[in-house]
Amino acid sequence: MVSLLLLAGAAFIYWQQRQLTQAGQGYILVMGLLISVAGGFATWHLLNQPIRLQKQVDNQIQAVSQLNAVYKETVERISDGFASIDPQGKVLLCNRQMAHLFEMDPAQLLGKVLQDSVPQFNKTTLGQAILQTLKSGKGQSLHIQGNSDAKWFELSLYPGAHGVSMYSKEITKEEEALRLLELTNQVARIGGWEYLPKEQQLRLSPVARDLLKLKDQVLPLEAFPEFFGEKSTELADAIRKLVNGQGHIDLEIQVIKGYSKPLWVKIIAESTQDSISGKRILGTLQDIQGRMAYQEKMADTAQQYRSLFDLTPVPMWTFDAKTFKIIAANDAAAKEYGYNQSELVQRPISQMFSPGVFSQFLKQIGTQSSKALISEHRRKNGQLLYVEMYFTEIEHEKAKAYLLLARDITERLNNMRAIESQNQRLREIAWMQSHKVRAPLARILAIAQLVEPEYFDPAHDKHLIDEICKSAHELDQILMEIVQRTESNGKDKAV
Repeated sequence: MVSLLLLAGAAFIYWQQRQLTQAGQGYILVMGLLISVAGGFATWHLLNQPIRLQKQVDNQIQAVSQLNAVYKETVERISDGFASIDPQGKVLLCNRQMAHLFEMDPAQLLGKVLQDSVPQFNKTTLGQAILQTLKSGKGQSLHIQGNSDAKWFELSLYPGAHGVSMYSKEITKEEEALRLLELTNQVARIGGWEYLPKEQQLRLSPVARDLLKLKDQVLPLEAFPEFFGEKSTELADAIRKLVNGQGHIDLEIQVIKGYSKPLWVKIIAESTQDSISGKRILGTLQDIQGRMAYQEKMADTAQQYRSLFDLTPVPMWTFDAKTFKIIAANDAAAKEYGYNQSELVQRPISQMFSPGVFSQFLKQIGTQSSKALISEHRRKNGQLLYVEMYFTEIEHEKAKAYLLLARDITERLNNMRAIESQNQRLREIAWMQSHKVRAPLARILAIAQLVEPEYFDPAHDKHLIDEICKSAHELDQILMEIVQRTESNGKDKAV
C-alpha cells in the first residue's frame, strides 16, 4: 500500500513535469516529495506498529503471570481448601488442600470434569454430596475422612448460579474430641437427635436408638404414643412449639416400649441456626433410670426419717440456722408445749425458751453439738419446765439448719432435789444422834451409878434425882426432834 503511494507520487511528478511550465513543475515537484515523505513515514509507522503491540502484549502477559504466581502462592499458603466447579462438574478453581481430598494434584483436576477425572467419584461420600448439591441446588455441610492420612475435614458446599463453591477445613482434633465425646455418651448413655420438620420425625444417634430399642434411624411423631405413652402428646407439642420458636424442651419422661419396667429418660432440645442448613432442632436423650431410682430411694428414706421424726414420743424441732425459725415440729413437741402444728411452724425457736435463756443457748450451740444441755423452757401457758437438749447440724433444702431434741426432766430434777434434801436431813439426824443424844444420856448413866443404895443418901443427894429428871427431859426433847425430822423426811419421800 505504501509502495503504491510512492510510485503514484513519482508518476505524478513525471507527468506534471511534461505537462506544466517550469514554475509549475517546481510546485509539483514539492508536492510529490511531500507525498513521498508522507508515504515513507506511514510505511515506517505501519512497520513498527506490530512491534509496539507485541511489547504491550508481552508486558500484559508478564503482569498477569506475576499476578498468577502471587495468587497461586497465596492460595497454596491458605490452610483451608477451596474449589469452584461449574454446573457440569468441571473444576474451575482448586487449591492443593482441596485437591488433597480427591488424592490428586490440582493440575490433574483444573479444567476437567470431576466424574471423569476422579476414580470412583460417584461412590465416594464427597462425590455423592457434590452431585446432590449440583442437582438439588441446596447447600450442605458434612464431615469426611481422608483415605491416605485418616485426617478429618469439614466440607461446606455453597451452590450458586455458576456452579458450586466448596470449602474444606481440617477438624481432626475436633473430630477426635467428638469421638471421645461419643464414647463418653455411650458410657453415660446420652444419645442425640435432630427433628426433621418436613418429615415430622426424629433422626436418632446410635445411643438414642439403643435407648429406645429402635433399629430404624428415624422415629416419626405418630409413633410417639407407642414409645412414650401418656406423655407423648406433651413431647410432640413441645417439639412443634420449638419449631415455631417458642421456648425449649426439658422433660423427664418414661420409655414404655421394649422394657418390662419403664425406662426414665431426660429429653432436652434447643433451636439452632447455621448458614448451611438454616434452622435446626437438636436435642439429647439421656438415660436417668439410675438417678430416678436413687431419688425414689432417697424419697423413701426421707419419708422414713419423717415418720421417725413425727412418731418419736420426745419433742423434736428443726429450725433454720440463720433465722432461727422453726421449720418443722413433731406431735410430741406440739403436745408438750401446748401448741398445734400450725402455731409452731415459722415461730422463732427462742419463744420455746424462758426469758434470758436463749442467748446462753446460742453461745453453746456452736461448740457443743450433739452434747446434752440442761435448759429451762416455757410452755404456751407460761409454765416453765426443765429439759435435757440434744442438737445437731443438718441440711434442709440446701440450707444449714439444726435438729433439736428436748426431753422433759422437770420431775427428775425435782426428785433429785428431794433426795438431796432428804440426805441433808439424814445427815443432820445422824449428827444429832452422835452429839446431842449422847450428852444427856451420859449424864443419866453417870448419876445412875451415884444413886445406888450403898451410896445414895436421900437427905443429901436429892439433887441427883433432879439432874436425872432434867437429863431425861432433855433426852426426850431430842428424841422428839429426831422423830419430827424423820417424819418430815418420810413426807418428802412420799412427794
